[in-house]
Amino acid sequence: MDVAINYLSVLIAAAAIMGVGALWYGPVFGKHWMKMKGYTPESMRNMKMSARKAMALAALGALATAFVLALLIRLLNPIGLGGAFMLALLVWIGFIVPLKANEVLFEEGDWKLFLFNIGELFVALLIASAVLTLWP
Repeated sequence: MDVAINYLSVLIAAAAIMGVGALWYGPVFGKHWMKMKGYTPESMRNMKMSARKAMALAALGALATAFVLALLIRLLNPIGLGGAFMLALLVWIGFIVPLKANEVLFEEGDWKLFLFNIGELFVALLIASAVLTLWP
């Protein structure tokens, strides 16, 4: 079975994942997210980890996600946007949702924030899956 990976498409998918997060937690829903978390611009500036370091680590996570998603796509061979959507949905339902739910169940988290966060993750997975499926 051919599992050759297009590393350029992996980089673009990782950039898409980061872009969705930047938009979701920035200009699109950033104020809503800050309110749900109880953050202020001042508290954001005083966080333990710098924004630059957090973004660098998030970029590594996005690369790992895009690479593993590319491997799954090569192994499962989804067809077109419908196949990309189905793969993203299955990964999201089977891995993301249950693992993120544990944060709420065992850390007394907020269900509204959980839904907000998993929404962003689904959009990011969907776009990355589309990139990797349509640009093998």
